[in-house]
Amino acid sequence: MRLTLWLLVVSLKLVFLTIRGPAVIELFREIARQTSIVWSAIVQRKQIINIVLIKPSKYDDRNGFVVQDRKGVMYNNTMATLYSLVVDLLEDGHLGENVRVVFRICDECVRKVKPKKISHLCRLVPSRTLVMLVGVQTSQFPRASDIALEFKKCGIQSIIGGFHVSGVFATFPQNGDPVHQRAFEAMGLQQLIDNGVTLFAGEAEGHLLAVFQDFLAGEIQSVYNYLDDPPDLTNEPLPRLLPNSRQAYMNLGIGAIETCRACPRPCTFCTVRKVQGKKLRPRGIKVFVEGLIRYWKDGVWTYFFTQDNAARDPLWRERCQAMIELQSAGWPRNDFIIQTDVPSYEIPGFVDLMADAGLVEVSIGVEALRAENAKEVNKLHNLRANLRKMVQAYRRRGIAVHLNFIFGFLHDTPLTIAEDVQTIITELEPDLVYFSIKTPLPGSEDHYRMFVEGEWMDSDLNAYDLYATPVSRHPNMSRKEWQEAVHQAWRVFFSTENCIRIMRRVASDRTDVYWRIFRKMGWFKYATDVAEDHPMLAGFFRVRDRKSRRRTFPRMGRLEFWLYNLRENWRTVRGIAKLGLDLTEVWLNTRENDPFGKRPPWYIKYLITKQGEGPIKANWLLTAHCTRLIFTNWVHVLNRPVDF
Repeated sequence: MRLTLWLLVVSLKLVFLTIRGPAVIELFREIARQTSIVWSAIVQRKQIINIVLIKPSKYDDRNGFVVQDRKGVMYNNTMATLYSLVVDLLEDGHLGENVRVVFRICDECVRKVKPKKISHLCRLVPSRTLVMLVGVQTSQFPRASDIALEFKKCGIQSIIGGFHVSGVFATFPQNGDPVHQRAFEAMGLQQLIDNGVTLFAGEAEGHLLAVFQDFLAGEIQSVYNYLDDPPDLTNEPLPRLLPNSRQAYMNLGIGAIETCRACPRPCTFCTVRKVQGKKLRPRGIKVFVEGLIRYWKDGVWTYFFTQDNAARDPLWRERCQAMIELQSAGWPRNDFIIQTDVPSYEIPGFVDLMADAGLVEVSIGVEALRAENAKEVNKLHNLRANLRKMVQAYRRRGIAVHLNFIFGFLHDTPLTIAEDVQTIITELEPDLVYFSIKTPLPGSEDHYRMFVEGEWMDSDLNAYDLYATPVSRHPNMSRKEWQEAVHQAWRVFFSTENCIRIMRRVASDRTDVYWRIFRKMGWFKYATDVAEDHPMLAGFFRVRDRKSRRRTFPRMGRLEFWLYNLRENWRTVRGIAKLGLDLTEVWLNTRENDPFGKRPPWYIKYLITKQGEGPIKANWLLTAHCTRLIFTNWVHVLNRPVDF
């Protein structure tokens, strides 16, 4: 009876910890599955191991609360990979026949992490617990450290891995060098080791078993460094989808696939070359195709290929041909998104074969628009390419083009940044852009040089998110000028006027991708205008937890927090309303070639009577009515199986 009550408490607390809207049914199924594992383990007298997978978020620089949203964009691929590796070890019997594993999976970007409550749940029955904080980037490291130390206070072992830990070990190996030891302390790693937290550097494939064997034997080490032993991915299957997680994200039909690792490019600001190496390691075609079929059966029809550079994947041609053959065999077309470099369009057959396979969007790392900046960061391969010709090559096949730029190179000034933005808008004409602040991330050559030479860098790692604020000094502008120049670039490119210009071009050339780009543009404007965050980091509708606040900020009282939350939510609602009006204006000014039809007669009559005036700004009632119309069309599109 007592055991039954314990299991009931576990179920109820899991509901309060993880419940999110439409995921209720799937959540209870997962609770039932986990409860059955615990029950069978107790009956059969098996050893229970709690594996808590956490993808930490970061602290908001403005108010100190954990950055968390009601809905995320898509699930984290690193967490899915770790989950799959542990399940594979369990199914293959490597953890022993006497072991049963209970998973607790939490992406802090969309779910609260309460170490004390999780610890209490894990101790309701006799068991051992290992907390794994995965995919930790530099800006997330302070939050990940706080979570790990809080679990340690509860007597639970934690292990942290990700690009920050791996980057520090890659550039500052612990060989007795006093400079390296100083970097180890400044980057926050030594504090964790001193408090009993384990650090994992490198990639988990082929190495995770050693960690679990040490953990089960009670001999877990303080550091696991496998940077010099990268795994062969040829026969590594694509990760499973995370259970009870997809309903926490807006893009239910999109999944992440890592087809290749490493990068041969010597860019000084990038960490991939140091952490994953320069020798490309592709995933085999057989496991790639098997993964695609499995994902399609699970309801995933659009993929984001997360490798750093798809054009340098040694098997890109075979991968495209395999996807085309799947379509010929009767499988539906699977749209996908890639990241690649500027010269990719010059590879014979690359653009056409990718388009035939299902490529719908390409994200291209231009980074430096000016030749002197490209030379500074070893981006020399960009100098040979014609950027305008590159954009047109992809656009000719109906592929949406996203260009990535970094501002803050040695020769940049507020004036040159503004000029570059105008060049991007008027000459390159991409569909979307990403603007980032040049940030010396641990693991990059820039960070190593600056640290060794003693150049000033912000000691607060939470600020290293490439968006909010510069973390180093610039010879031509102050940090405030630098920050304002980058944020102004976002505002100019995603102004209503430029959005109208982009959508008119899209509507005249590629009506089949009109709504795909329109939705993306709406999301980018929401992220920058409403959430005030980078589109790759933002989620929908910020939520806050009063108790999960950085220690450098005072804890608010209940009433104070309620009033603060009310003000912030009202600001968000107002921002969403303004966004709806802006998008309506864009839609009405570009609807002539919209596949849903031409402008309605009543709107044409309105234009005739209001010549010379902005039609939306002149009449807010009309705008509200148009918002309702566009929402109706938007819902119609979202119900179709197309990509985000």
